[in-house]
Amino acid sequence: MSSRIGYLDGLRGLAILLVVFYHAFTRWAEMVPTGESLADVAMFKYGWVGVQLFFLISGFVILMTLERCQSFSEYFSRRWLRLFPGMLICSLLVFFTAEWFAERPNGLPQAVDLLPGLTFIEPGWWQSILDRPVGEIEGTYWSLYVEFKFYVIAGLLFFWRGAKAVVFGCALAYVFGTVVLSLEYNYPTPVWQGLADIVTALSFKHFGWFAAGAAFYLFFKNWDWRWYGVGVLFAAVCAVMVRHLSAGPALAAVLVSALFAASLILPRVQQWLQNPVLLLLGFVSYPLYLFHESTLIASLVKLGSLGLPLPAWFLPLPVIALQVLVAYLIARYGERLLTRWLKTGVTGMGLLPARPTGAQQRKV
Repeated sequence: MSSRIGYLDGLRGLAILLVVFYHAFTRWAEMVPTGESLADVAMFKYGWVGVQLFFLISGFVILMTLERCQSFSEYFSRRWLRLFPGMLICSLLVFFTAEWFAERPNGLPQAVDLLPGLTFIEPGWWQSILDRPVGEIEGTYWSLYVEFKFYVIAGLLFFWRGAKAVVFGCALAYVFGTVVLSLEYNYPTPVWQGLADIVTALSFKHFGWFAAGAAFYLFFKNWDWRWYGVGVLFAAVCAVMVRHLSAGPALAAVLVSALFAASLILPRVQQWLQNPVLLLLGFVSYPLYLFHESTLIASLVKLGSLGLPLPAWFLPLPVIALQVLVAYLIARYGERLLTRWLKTGVTGMGLLPARPTGAQQRKV
């Protein structure tokens, strides 16, 4: 089975495009030159569903990765090697260029704010540990903290009871979290508030997306349509519930879920997703996600103040194009070089099996 699936890269490309457009036109409408004029365009307004699409992809890919690993330590080392190099490069890039982009929405970061991203542990946990305020380099990192918790829990479930445990364990976590948060909202007693704090800290409200993605992988593996039905069911429930049963957000989440499901079985959808633009965006999606938001908004504020004879809607495009170029350089050269260095150390520690170069599997 190929370790690189083209249309998954296309889905990654679409996901990052949605997120970037959401930030450029809607999330910070009060700061950017377009103001509110484009904030309600559906593709921009609901672009945040790109994160949910990333979660679906993660559920699929993580179960695939788990089945290729012999132990939890091997699995966890491979995920760390996949994520840490890009996070380190992008975090340092943002930190050391922050003063050039003083218009950043969340202000200038402090050195301690590097901790959450580099450890994939959210600021609230670090604040409790250090007993001092801890921020984060970029607001987009919140989803990486969610994914990190999923990686740990999925790995423990898989090496305990196998692939089905990942699917249904994550689904159970989602249901439990949703019920607890609903009860805490309606009956704010100390018991429910305590449980709500726990499920919030563990990010269980997002785990249904991972369960759906994992179920879709089991379908992909054996073409067992029962798993396809499970994936559709889980994704549909998560989509409807994504923003407290609100119609617009639910429809947007249903559409990206339907696209993911369709991509597994419809060749024409797969072909469309493998167009060069989406494949390029998919290739750079991780570093671009990590560093784009604050520099994009600060750049738009700067450009807006220059009074250029250009339509406001056009201004984000050259900035995004430049960011894609930087992300490409990071993904193509920076991440690979740093990964090779780190992999030597991790393999030497015995956390990864030494394999001949030709037998090494490509990252997914």
